[in-house]
Amino acid sequence: MADIEVSRLGQQPNEMRIKYKDMGDDTHAEVVAAVLIGDQPPGTTMDLPIDEASDALVTIENAMQEIHGGEMFSAEYTASVMNNNSLNLQIKTGATKNAYLTINVAAGGQCVVYFYENPTTTSGSAVTIHNMNRTSNNVPACTVLHSPSVSSIGTTALINGRLVPGGTSAQTRVGGMARLGTEWVLKVDTKYLLRVINVSGGTIMINAVVEFYEEIE
Repeated sequence: MADIEVSRLGQQPNEMRIKYKDMGDDTHAEVVAAVLIGDQPPGTTMDLPIDEASDALVTIENAMQEIHGGEMFSAEYTASVMNNNSLNLQIKTGATKNAYLTINVAAGGQCVVYFYENPTTTSGSAVTIHNMNRTSNNVPACTVLHSPSVSSIGTTALINGRLVPGGTSAQTRVGGMARLGTEWVLKVDTKYLLRVINVSGGTIMINAVVEFYEEIE
């Protein structure tokens, strides 16, 4: 027996071609072989990747797809922070694109993390933003600054005192790390403030990483 391909017609752009895989025992298993591409001429198809061993559809996570497309960006800042002081990052989104952002914080002792919308800030120093696809020339619409002057944290605390455990004395102080949930979809043309407050009882190193991709909705 041989593999069989059958065109299944439906409403554009949801037409697809079905492939029936010869299973070698006088039966066939249905697998999706191709889908029509909606913005191409009628009948244009794109083969879907199928694993040769299992005949399973090959997929990748959305973040990986954004990296491959040159749309995923990363910025990080590390500082030595005294007890009861904070590391501050200002994130300003672009005028037309929503930013889909994740936050990671690592510290040498106990900290609490806040993430505010619409703070009032001035000055600050630029943090380098890297495209995570090093072959891409795409640049982000977002900007990231460290150590801005903050006159108001804003009225909305999106993250309100999330704990990064790490000890509060010289005897108990150890490193801790937290990935603060899944991604945030940030508003366009809006400031955000990431604030990490050191409550470890001593001076520690704090590292904050933001990773994001941008889309026009």
